[in-house]
Amino acid sequence: MNKNTFLKKIKQHFPQIIFKRSRMLTHGWDNVAIILDNAYIFRFPREKQNEQFKRELALNPLLVKRITSVPIPHYTLVSKDRSFVGYNLIQGSSVPPKQFRKFASAQKNEIARQLAEFLRELHRFPVATARKCGIVDAWSSKEAKKSYDKELAQVCKKLSAKDAEILKDIIDTYGKDYPF
Repeated sequence: MNKNTFLKKIKQHFPQIIFKRSRMLTHGWDNVAIILDNAYIFRFPREKQNEQFKRELALNPLLVKRITSVPIPHYTLVSKDRSFVGYNLIQGSSVPPKQFRKFASAQKNEIARQLAEFLRELHRFPVATARKCGIVDAWSSKEAKKSYDKELAQVCKKLSAKDAEILKDIIDTYGKDYPF
C-alpha cells in the first residue's frame, strides 16, 4: 500500500485528527508507520504480523499501567476494525553504535540504568497475564534451558572460579522462577 492509502484509512477512522504533514516509515519488519505532524504515529502491521498485533492490542493497556520508568506507546487510537493503532509520538532518536561509543561513561551508565529499570519492570509483569493476552513462549522449556546453560558456561569462562561459583549460587537461589 502507498502512503495515501494509509492516510485515507486514518482519516476514515479518526476524522478528529487534523494534520498538515505526514511521512511514512517502511523500514520496520513488522509494521509500516505513518507519522503526522511529529505528534502522532499510526502503526499498520504487515499482513504476516496480524496475529502478533492482536496480542499487542490486548497486552498494551496492561503494560502501560506497569511500565513507568520510560515512555512506551499507549494505544489511544485503535481503529474500529482493530487493524491499526495510533498514539502520541514518543520523542527521541536512535543512537548508532559508533555514536554511543563516543559517549562519556556517565551518559552510558545513565542509559544502562534506564534500560535496566525498564527490563526490571517488564520482567515483573506476570507471565500468566501475558498468556491470557495470547502471548506464547518463543522457545520450549527444553530449548530455553539448553540456551541458558550454554550462555551461562560462556559467562563463567570469563569469571574467576570463585566468581563463577558465586554466580551459580545466585542463580540457584533466585532462578527458581524460571520454568526450566
